[in-house]
Amino acid sequence: MQSSVFIVAGEASGDTYGANLINELKVKAPSLAIYGFGGSKMEEAGAELIEDMHKISVVGLTEVIKHLPDVFKILKKIEAFLKREKPAFIILIDFPDFNFRVAKIADKYKIPVYYFVSPQIWAWRQSRVYFLKKYIRKIFVIFPFEESFYKKFNVNAQFIGHPLAKKIKKFNPSINFPTNKKYITLLPGSRYSEINRLLPVILDSVKLIKNEFLEFEFLLPVAPTLDFSKIKRMVEKDAPFVQVIDGNSYNAILAATIVISASGTATLESALFGKPVIIIYRVNFISYILGRIFIKVKHIGMPNLLLGDSYNPELIQHRVTAENIFIEVKKFLYNSLKYKKVSSMNRKLLEKLYFENSYSVTIDSILKEQCIL
Repeated sequence: MQSSVFIVAGEASGDTYGANLINELKVKAPSLAIYGFGGSKMEEAGAELIEDMHKISVVGLTEVIKHLPDVFKILKKIEAFLKREKPAFIILIDFPDFNFRVAKIADKYKIPVYYFVSPQIWAWRQSRVYFLKKYIRKIFVIFPFEESFYKKFNVNAQFIGHPLAKKIKKFNPSINFPTNKKYITLLPGSRYSEINRLLPVILDSVKLIKNEFLEFEFLLPVAPTLDFSKIKRMVEKDAPFVQVIDGNSYNAILAATIVISASGTATLESALFGKPVIIIYRVNFISYILGRIFIKVKHIGMPNLLLGDSYNPELIQHRVTAENIFIEVKKFLYNSLKYKKVSSMNRKLLEKLYFENSYSVTIDSILKEQCIL
């Protein structure tokens, strides 16, 4: 029987990571058959999907509950596949609530499991580290402090750089915005829950900014997960002077003087481009209270977590107001020393997280351990 590998992703970012890992596998171990639970990118890269991840790629408690029957069906399907196929190894990508169950199933059939992109257990539910120690052969982490965290618990972890750092370092703009203009870029999120909570207050803030800083224009790239026409209508109704663009967030970030962003990956992307970023975070009241109780880190923004201080302002929950966003923008625009310091600190993160090929390092390590290279 041909030896195989099984890769599991549950979100869009994981699908992208999975596709890049598959490309490395095809070069370094072309005899391996590649199966997956993921999306279109993994399939296009060459994986034979046993199921599409979009059946359970959901956000929010109510959506999760609604999809529980699908989750259990897919886990049974994965178990049947693992029992029948017995792949040489499994690579799990983030998505912990689902992937932890896959890890237990794999252990039942004595299949080695590797984890690419650590779940953020250092932020909350740290007791899960003991689960990872028991069921995972090695964790490939994308932030340097994660390696130190795991080593305190004698968990086999390796920092392999953040794939975004290479992507941003090599980025060539496809849109050249006029260099004689100044821009502030708005990133209200990639999910409708974020849009509904944050876009109105962001648009109110840009009216205040525009009133005082006439020379600034505003860019709002719409994430591919959203309906461009719908977002454009929302923006035009409230702030018609904002330029809404379809995707191309990196072009918009690169053109910006300052970025106003929902908490998430976009804040790190903005910082890696060397842009000061105003990080805003608002969730429903219950989620906020639970977060206050269980989250163990001082900062919500990854740039600040990596830098160890609140260089990029964080506005959380009731502090997310148009006036507060405006105040933080003014602090940067009226204080060039502050602006330069934060920009410089953010830019240093690029070198801190950069590896030439995170995926190659990962696959080399796994194949050597499995005596396939």
